[in-house]
Amino acid sequence: GGAVGDGEHALGGGMRLTDGYTIIANCTFQDNLASRGGGLYVRGGAPLVRDTFFIENEASNQGGGLYNEDSRLSVTDCSFADNRARLGGAMMNYAAGDTEGASAAQISTPSIKRSSFYGNVALEAGGAVSNWRSAAMVTDSSFSSNRSFIEGGAMFNRECSPQISACTFDSNRAENGGAVTNWDSDPVMTNCTFFSNSAAASGGGMLNDKSSVIVVNSTFTRNRASSGGAMFSFECSPIVANSILWGNGTEIRTLGGTITVSYSIVEGGHAGERNIDEDPRLGALLNNGGFTDTCLPHPESPAVDSGMPVGSRVSGNVVVPAVDQRGTARPKGTGVDMGACEYSEAPDPPAPAPGGGGGGCESVPAGAGAALVLLPLALLLPRRR
Repeated sequence: GGAVGDGEHALGGGMRLTDGYTIIANCTFQDNLASRGGGLYVRGGAPLVRDTFFIENEASNQGGGLYNEDSRLSVTDCSFADNRARLGGAMMNYAAGDTEGASAAQISTPSIKRSSFYGNVALEAGGAVSNWRSAAMVTDSSFSSNRSFIEGGAMFNRECSPQISACTFDSNRAENGGAVTNWDSDPVMTNCTFFSNSAAASGGGMLNDKSSVIVVNSTFTRNRASSGGAMFSFECSPIVANSILWGNGTEIRTLGGTITVSYSIVEGGHAGERNIDEDPRLGALLNNGGFTDTCLPHPESPAVDSGMPVGSRVSGNVVVPAVDQRGTARPKGTGVDMGACEYSEAPDPPAPAPGGGGGGCESVPAGAGAALVLLPLALLLPRRR
């Protein structure tokens, strides 16, 4: 389908839903085109999308596979592959915030569960997903080989407070924020793995710009950047606890503000309570059970039994989780392990793959030689027509 007209006629190349509670299941959106929502456009309501593929859709502006505005959209067991847009190569969540008596966070509260994002491309921000003023909840999902030419190879968060847990980001790339860029945002990231992401400039795993990020029981390894292989923070004060940052070249870099790190393994060392500078002896990124690939620590890793106990307060209402990235109960030994996964001699059996699958989908070509111009940020905000 092609939504190539003006106004409403430029929205939703495959399908457009407004103020509805439609259920979309076991479907495929492929090779559709629009200004917003190449495959699917959603505004208002609370639709449910499950066991569905979004493949090779394109948006000239936002949301190559799916555009979501002011909606309580639920996406479960879906696969997004090789979609393309200016913002949000696979998906964009946006809160206009113009509903009387409701905040932007209340208006746009999408959830993404057990889904995969592979080979999606954004010309500016959010290779896979862009969250703008939208309180998205993302769990048990994988982001692999996505690309943004400017910010957030896998995910770009602006002016929002997303909750991201039990997710894996691997082999994503961007100019800044190889996996994730947070801009004026307060995300909480728990039980996540950042593996082999890269940024040409800053923040191989994560870039924080004026963002109060909280990272708990997460693993950063083999990420690369010119500055801050694991994490780069600008004029903000992130909090990192019970985590592993090792083998990223330069682990943590800050420019303005301070970062608080505790009960963590940081290569080269870092000031803070109970931090360790010793090889965590992480395994390769594999299916170790659960819905996403993970890196398990060696049984003699210094990360084992060295973290803060379950329920310990990290900041505000954020506490050390009672399960790891795979859903395995913590602790397995005498204490909680640092990083996304607990070491266990007999890991739980692998969970079934998400219904959307994603196997056999090839990535979008890199688009070498593309000339891009960074527009004023005000122009990037979607506008109602």
